[in-house]
Amino acid sequence: MGPSKFWPPLLSLRTAPPPRPFSICQFCWVRPFANHLRLFEAPVREQWLNDKGVIEVDGGYSYTTSWPELESRALAGCTWCNMLLSLREASSPSTQHSARQSRRVKITIGRHDGMGDVCTPPSTQDFVIFLDNVRAIWGHVYAAADNPAASFIVARPRILDVGSSRTLQLARTCLDDCMHGHPRCILLHSSSNTRLPTRLIDCADADRPRLLSTIGQRGIYVALSYVWGEDQPHSTTTANISDYESGIDGAVLPQTIRDAIYVTHALGMRYLWADTLCIIQDSAEDKSRELGYMHEIYRYAHLTIVAASARKVSDGFLEPRRPASDTTEDGITLPELTLPFPVSLPPSRAASKRTNASHTSPPRQPVGEVHISPIYMSAYGWVHLKPDSLSAEPISARAWCMQEFQMSPRVLFFGTETLRFRCLSSTRNVGDSFLRGPLLAREQHVLPDMLFLRDPPQLALPSDPDADSTEWARLHGKWGPLVQDYTRRTVSYPSDKLVACSAMAAAFQRVLRADYLAGLWRPTLLMDLLWHRAREGARCLPRPRCWYRAPSWSWAAIDGPVDANMSTVESLLAVVVQCEVVLKDATLRFGEVKGGFLVLHAALIPCTRGPPVDEAEEGAGRYRLHLHSAADGDAQPRDMDSLSKFAGEVRFDSEDDIEVATMSAIPIRLDDEYIDGLVVVAVPDKLASRSWLMPYRRVGYFRIYEEKLYNLGWKIAKLPLVDFELI
Repeated sequence: MGPSKFWPPLLSLRTAPPPRPFSICQFCWVRPFANHLRLFEAPVREQWLNDKGVIEVDGGYSYTTSWPELESRALAGCTWCNMLLSLREASSPSTQHSARQSRRVKITIGRHDGMGDVCTPPSTQDFVIFLDNVRAIWGHVYAAADNPAASFIVARPRILDVGSSRTLQLARTCLDDCMHGHPRCILLHSSSNTRLPTRLIDCADADRPRLLSTIGQRGIYVALSYVWGEDQPHSTTTANISDYESGIDGAVLPQTIRDAIYVTHALGMRYLWADTLCIIQDSAEDKSRELGYMHEIYRYAHLTIVAASARKVSDGFLEPRRPASDTTEDGITLPELTLPFPVSLPPSRAASKRTNASHTSPPRQPVGEVHISPIYMSAYGWVHLKPDSLSAEPISARAWCMQEFQMSPRVLFFGTETLRFRCLSSTRNVGDSFLRGPLLAREQHVLPDMLFLRDPPQLALPSDPDADSTEWARLHGKWGPLVQDYTRRTVSYPSDKLVACSAMAAAFQRVLRADYLAGLWRPTLLMDLLWHRAREGARCLPRPRCWYRAPSWSWAAIDGPVDANMSTVESLLAVVVQCEVVLKDATLRFGEVKGGFLVLHAALIPCTRGPPVDEAEEGAGRYRLHLHSAADGDAQPRDMDSLSKFAGEVRFDSEDDIEVATMSAIPIRLDDEYIDGLVVVAVPDKLASRSWLMPYRRVGYFRIYEEKLYNLGWKIAKLPLVDFELI
């Protein structure tokens, strides 16, 4: 709701002025406060007059007084005058001296439009004060829901009691608004009669829940997304499942599970899905079957409870939140301001009061109260703004929780600071509570609507030359950012690397209608191969210490952040001859793999590693790469000596590969500014799928920038192409 809907009329002559609070002097009451702090007029704007820092302030409400008068009124008890004096005293010595010398001071107040993207709700009003055209304080405005000022102020106080019945009723209102008022959500997700998961927790009695086998029933249910973080000895097993179907002693369950049962019951719903109880944890057969349905469990949940603040399952997520402690870079907490706010009655209510009154005096205007949460004070600087509250939550480090969040059409997000509701249409703080920081920054990676349609359109594949595959390419382009987010998280068991994103892969495959190859897609395989370890200061990690996880050409083969800016339209320098992966369980098409190979028809250029790109980035795995001509007897011709003058950069996939002595570069993409591809090493001790092929293993990614790139491109284009296999 935009602030324009909150603009009240200025105090009317037909109504009596509101009673002046004792904390504000008459001089201030009829000036800044009678003008509603100028929150509903044109914003205050700053204009630089020259390069010496001279600023002119335009807009808002300005008035002039003197410092001695301010001091006198402050001594008489005016909190507004006292606050202005404190801003002067807290300013720099030069500003204080200038203020005392001038004696007169121009005060400008009003709303400001410059910081609306660093807090929620998005339309939260800003308030700013200037003293002699110097910004003294800048903050966000909020008011309590039961305060008369709430009719004109967007934001509410931050909700700290996230588990109270009052708060959960507000959350229920968000859910109902979505169910009945969001056309997009109604179109993409109608969960009123969906097939229920195999087992659910019956929360009708929150103190003694029981496990229910649904046997093909339909209805609605809530899902739970949380961090295990420790063993759960009271999980469902083959030994206790019969007892659990009769009833479970809630006291033995970890706090997060108990909290989820309570929230489900308090929201007026009966059934909850939580993996620890709804999957038989000591049955490989049951685990395998339920994992095959994982993409449906969260996709068709009526609501998903995200226990974002809990680091482990015994923590729970309903504890009262701590009051905000927004501090500057120096650790200084800026004090909030509380100001009276005269409220103008709408004309209809004012007329009603006059009609019903037994006397003819005009009706009194009520006085509300607003709070200013500073983001800047001239004496202390800016508060430290959190770029993304979701990234700091414990749940954001867990790989499994990403698809649970992404696949859920509605989420009740119990964060460290407050409670939020997210659906396919919007994200909002429950109760419109004020929260510093933007909406969940990872909202940019929300899954496309197309994936939630029961009957998605049939998209033309890139392999069809007569069809427009733009929509396919657009959807495929959403996969890369998801991979980047996912690889910045961890799994407890290395073998879960592909399994923990299998629900997202299944959702994409249903629409892309393309083979999924250990995290990559067949129609764009060459471009998908060009993932590389992220440069964001992360160390180059060793390879996973497990028997096998993925082929070396898959991003799933390594640990740590990966950048995967996947594209579909490029000049390609290689050809895919054949690519296959071998699933560990043929029924889990997007799960673990136990083998895979890729046969390419491309150039193999000998290369060597040079010095680090940046000596300061020790352990980052970024080195200079030098191309060479082939030696006698090799497949490549010797008339390419000029290749040796081209140097680029290699990013090794793991620290285990940095000391490899003999390497080859495989050019794959020719762009307007660079050539990039893979760096590989021969592994003669391994068997290839075809006995006559030499097997290679990927060890890194390279890129070469060159002002005369066409020279290098022309030379590479002349190289003979050979078949070889990547394993």
